[in-house]
Amino acid sequence: MKKLIYSISTAAALFLVGCGGGSSSTESVTGTVEASYLAGVKVCVKGTDNCAVTDANGKFVINAAAPVTLEIRVGNSVIGDVNVSSNTVEVTPAVLADGNATVAAYLGAMMHIIGGCKITDEQCNLGNVQEVDINSTSDEPLVKELMQVLQSNPDANITIKVDDKTVEVTDDNVTLYETVNPMMVGETELYYHGIAGGEGLLTFKVDPKTMTLTYQVNDFNGSVESGSEELVDLYHNLFFTFKNNPDERAFISKTMAVSYYTEGGQTYYNVGLQYPDKNLTATDVKFFANKTYNDIFFDTDGSIDFSIVDVNTSNPADLNGTWTSTDADGVETGTWNVDGDHIVFKQNGSVVAVGFLKPGVSRAAIVYGDVDGGFGIGLEAKPLTADEVKGTFYYSYTDPTGQCFGEVELDGTSGKYKDEYCTDNQPESNSFTLELNPTVDVNGTSVTLNGMAKVSGLDEYVFIDPDDGYYIAINPTDKSISIGSNKPLK
Repeated sequence: MKKLIYSISTAAALFLVGCGGGSSSTESVTGTVEASYLAGVKVCVKGTDNCAVTDANGKFVINAAAPVTLEIRVGNSVIGDVNVSSNTVEVTPAVLADGNATVAAYLGAMMHIIGGCKITDEQCNLGNVQEVDINSTSDEPLVKELMQVLQSNPDANITIKVDDKTVEVTDDNVTLYETVNPMMVGETELYYHGIAGGEGLLTFKVDPKTMTLTYQVNDFNGSVESGSEELVDLYHNLFFTFKNNPDERAFISKTMAVSYYTEGGQTYYNVGLQYPDKNLTATDVKFFANKTYNDIFFDTDGSIDFSIVDVNTSNPADLNGTWTSTDADGVETGTWNVDGDHIVFKQNGSVVAVGFLKPGVSRAAIVYGDVDGGFGIGLEAKPLTADEVKGTFYYSYTDPTGQCFGEVELDGTSGKYKDEYCTDNQPESNSFTLELNPTVDVNGTSVTLNGMAKVSGLDEYVFIDPDDGYYIAINPTDKSISIGSNKPLK
């Protein structure tokens, strides 16, 4: 995820590009680009050529004494400025846009596009860009030019000249940017929407600064339960327990969250997908409808079933459509419609499930709960490539004998894992191979599970979302589950 955020840094590398016009003091202002790093961005004392340039890790230090106004530039073009009152500073699109969430979302998407980067790229180098222009007749900073355009048309597609070419920032780009970067456009908490163990709709929010989780469950019987918990880090700011409820565990990344507890020999799961706290719109429907999803369903008896789910619509603006589910038991069909921030699935006019469909940069996701109990989670069936299945993920592995935490390195069709510690004190390490987009038999028909992988030699299937940075591995035979991410909460 690209994040235009400059945060506290105790040490930073920099390249000075000029001197003079600034303070002769040895005092400095420090910062860094967090999470997804922007290289080559100039940070200058306004009105001078006293500048520093962010390095490959997004870090900068500029010789200046606070209070000072810093100007953010890409090449020779001014993006905007920020007043700094201390020797550390965080500059987000929301700050540059004076808290205007719409402008901030456009600005965040624009910074990716002018650098030739995807929204989900971990790094983006803007050092080769010399000129950026929205309005050739204006010398205003780019953020002000954006504000002027959006005042008359808040959903505009904006054409931008970048050196000798033109690029476009579309409303679709902006929707995806604010979906994956809510805190960059002014949110102070991460919101997750999903299902509480098949019992009802779940909404919860996490404050990464205070590590507090607040939740609300609206169950299928109409009752409401709410509360809050203080998170205690167990492993890599991805796996947590609750301070006042240490028997309950949670996996919380920047894109997905799962909490689980065991009672009476049965494990109960709460599952949510990160998405802004808003009602679903026609734009959202356009991103998640007319797609096929690989789905895994956790029944109340502990069984795990796979299915292929199609979610379709003839017109996204209608906020409704049809669904088809194919599994080992046959084919089922029905209708769906948007109800506020979630989806209602019906069959023969009766509600059979409620859930949530999340737009994705390259893959949409689905989580839902049956009114009869149990829940499902799925990922858009888009073929995986070896280049997408790369990186280091931190995981939790659970089977009937216990739990392990560790690190797995994926390199296309191969990988290796290493348990760091296990509840049975018997950590393991090993290598494995992956079959991408495996073929399975469903009701006598050969079906390719696009967007999934199978561990060779095992009855283990893996959902991988390369953009949102998480995976879920399921082995129905030994009832083991592994979940991991490369996007820690903070």
